Amino acid sequence: ESSSSNENIPISYKVIQHLEFLNTFDLFYKCNEISERSDTAPIFKEPTLLDFHVQITTSLKILYLGDSVAMQFSQALQEATGAKNDARKVLRYSWRDHEGLHIASPVRGGGAVAGWRITGMLKQSQMNNYFQMPQTPGGGWMEIDLRKIKRSLALLDPSTTSTSKSTSSASCLEALKTLRVVDPVVENSNSTPESMECEEKDFDVVVHPFPFGWMVKPAINHFTYEAIDEAVQLSYKLFGAKTVILHTVPIQNNVIDMVTELDAINSVIYNYTNSYRHRNGENNDNDTTNNNQQVQNVLIMDLAALSFELFTHNAEYLRLINMERIMLRMKYKNKTMSSQLNHLLNRRTECCHKEYGQIIAHACAHNIPNMTKKCTRTRYTVDGMHWCMNMVGGRIHGALACLIRCTYTSSSSSNIKSNFEELKQCEKRCNAQYMSFKPIPFSDERNNGERILENY
Repeated sequence: ESSSSNENIPISYKVIQHLEFLNTFDLFYKCNEISERSDTAPIFKEPTLLDFHVQITTSLKILYLGDSVAMQFSQALQEATGAKNDARKVLRYSWRDHEGLHIASPVRGGGAVAGWRITGMLKQSQMNNYFQMPQTPGGGWMEIDLRKIKRSLALLDPSTTSTSKSTSSASCLEALKTLRVVDPVVENSNSTPESMECEEKDFDVVVHPFPFGWMVKPAINHFTYEAIDEAVQLSYKLFGAKTVILHTVPIQNNVIDMVTELDAINSVIYNYTNSYRHRNGENNDNDTTNNNQQVQNVLIMDLAALSFELFTHNAEYLRLINMERIMLRMKYKNKTMSSQLNHLLNRRTECCHKEYGQIIAHACAHNIPNMTKKCTRTRYTVDGMHWCMNMVGGRIHGALACLIRCTYTSSSSSNIKSNFEELKQCEKRCNAQYMSFKPIPFSDERNNGERILENY
């Protein structure tokens, strides 16, 4: 990319080898404690695979929407974008000290990073369903939280003019304090300042790491075309986002069948995304007046692919599989990877869920007998559900920044269909680089002793 084109892109990033990740904002899902973990597979130590992190600079407003894993990702992204504690607000706690709604603004570049915890697909019908909010399945969310997060975005945004801030900033901030209460009776009472005119701002990007772990089986029933489409459409209707990023569903403890769950669900996500692009391209060709009244870009971050890389390397290190044989079966017997790994889901620990124990090949650093009470954990997953962001955060943040940049580098042509094809190829390149074990191609040149790759 030329320097002139880079100036028009509101997000940039540096991939820095050996950059320390401090896990500044996540109090619960940390993997830095060496005594509780093992190094596991030697490949995890190979240079340029997992030994880097990403610094992001952006003026964009980015929202993660999902369960505690999404909150973990947003907290890590806040660190990657240089958020400061005094520029960060927690607007709701889901339970105890677990954050349910938070925002950091401004971050490096003047943008914002927020997270909103829900336990189901984003649905209009779940608005004000207090009784299916975390820690309960179902995806309930409160309209009052929507106002809080968008109002906070306006109040904290450095681009908001001082005049508009001074008009109602004091009363709006006071209202935010009032609305911290989680009791639905209080939140919907007449004491809530419903009529107060407070400026609200929209987000640019909404990221959906779907809360698979909270979904009642069979999970595939939750991933219909209509359900995904509603989540995408609401990303614009509620939050104003023109770009939506959908995560594929990764390996985790709650998976009971890779073929009928992961393969099937992720196929729906890919098919939906391709269909949306095709439909959006046709609509824009036929009606340019509505061009800006909907989500313009839907992209996929293939988190499932990264999880399979980690899972298979760990399982092979534990001598539970032979990858050479698996690859031969895939080549000559038309076997899928998932069908050959499925049997590994039957070997679990007793920890830490009464229904879904930790998958030994995924969460454990040593090969132990089935239904052992617990195990020494790997370095890439906290508990079989959450991620060790100090190890894999660089790949997740690199993929996110790369994908968002695709929406700007692929929109220069006046031919909309050509732009969508460019977007698809750019998406493919980002996932191939970051949602994999593809080495980062650092040069030997160093900047103040650091090996840095910019906007790769």
